[in-house]
Amino acid sequence: MTQVGQLDSFLKDIKRLKKKYHTINDDLSVFVKALLVNLPGGLPDTHRIPIGQEFKNDPVFKVKSFRSRCLGGGSRSGIRLIYAYDEQTDLVTLIEIYHKNEKENHDKERLRIFLKSTSTKM
Repeated sequence: MTQVGQLDSFLKDIKRLKKKYHTINDDLSVFVKALLVNLPGGLPDTHRIPIGQEFKNDPVFKVKSFRSRCLGGGSRSGIRLIYAYDEQTDLVTLIEIYHKNEKENHDKERLRIFLKSTSTKM
């Protein structure tokens, strides 16, 4: 059974977003359930994030279709979610969540730190 983990920085992102988007916790719960059903292929409008040469098999993805009830319920809410999926350990790690109007792109340094920490565990 697939397990889901969250980085501490992801929890801080959620806490910050909850001030503006009060349904974010419920929306995230629905998202995780849908993601687990669709693994390993992922959800529609999910893109692999290329990190660089040192992480050839980087398992990091960006989801652009995140449904949010407080933003109209549609999948074009503007919320972006970054997660990693490790097929060998069957673990999904939620890395970052943000609204596209607040941030232009994902935090590349956070991804590098995450990938370095997971590569040292192998």
